[in-house]
Amino acid sequence: MVNAMEGFLAFQKVSPSPSGARCALGWWGLWVRSVFKSGWDWRIAGTETTFEQRNQNQTLITGDIGIPLDNTDNSYHLFTAIDCDSTTVLDGFIIASGNANGSASNQNKGGGLLLVCNDQNILFGPMISNCIFSHCQQLLAGV
Repeated sequence: MVNAMEGFLAFQKVSPSPSGARCALGWWGLWVRSVFKSGWDWRIAGTETTFEQRNQNQTLITGDIGIPLDNTDNSYHLFTAIDCDSTTVLDGFIIASGNANGSASNQNKGGGLLLVCNDQNILFGPMISNCIFSHCQQLLAGV
């Protein structure tokens, strides 16, 4: 039995801001014991019983929310993980076109994934596997 909040995304392309507004914090929040795995085929939804049965198509999470191929209006972060430990899982996503070029707190870090750890008792961050970070930019640290 999995004792976690599990997120299943079946989209082929996901743009995190339906309104086109630029997001400062990241549209997809990760939290302790959350599990996000992509690759589920919506056409056969309901027949899968394990993560291993998901198809091999990765889900694209893109920060390209405004003018196509113009990174000046992209999301600062695509995922934000605050005080997450190894019970948090992000698996099988293509994370693309985050642009952390802001001047406010944390807007210049983690174009694809912003990791924030305020809890000194957390020794390890989230478990990230089978993910591709593509064309994500930041002025300081991050992915």
